[in-house]
Amino acid sequence: MKYLNESLMWHIASQVTELKKLVVLNKDVLVGLRSNYDKPEQMKELFRRLQRPKISQNVDSVLQRMSIIGVIICFRSLAQDALNDCLSERIPFLLSSIVDFKHHVMNGDSMLENIKLQIVSEMASATGLPCKVDPALVSALRSQKCELGEDEYQMACLLMVFIAVSLPKLARNESSYYKPSLEA
Repeated sequence: MKYLNESLMWHIASQVTELKKLVVLNKDVLVGLRSNYDKPEQMKELFRRLQRPKISQNVDSVLQRMSIIGVIICFRSLAQDALNDCLSERIPFLLSSIVDFKHHVMNGDSMLENIKLQIVSEMASATGLPCKVDPALVSALRSQKCELGEDEYQMACLLMVFIAVSLPKLARNESSYYKPSLEA
């Protein structure tokens, strides 16, 4: 299960790297979209710049990569649920001890408390318990080198802007639909 988890997180990290490259390619338009969110006319003009035929492929690529990330995370969630069900049948006492560890670990500001939280989160994740912050994904993303030399905060903000302006295209797609029973 650990190898599967690491492999899936590696795939997500590689998709994130490609998303960062798309953000860098469209940085000037995305910065304009981010700073003019309260000006509808400028937003329309900037979004039209993203819709140009050559750049429109970037919008499709962002949607496709985010869909791939979503599918991987859903698959991983199903695998972890199955693992948790199996462990709760076979070793319920050990699993309840791990749940107790998870519920009683302090989330603080000190370095020691953060290390404790990280260790307990890794242990909980290894047994299929959900965590607020996925330790495998954190380590996969942390292992990526920032080759682009960009500010990570700004890159994350621009990626959210790119996704936000791309979502209406996904919503208008006839093959896209929402099933409330599946929450997807």
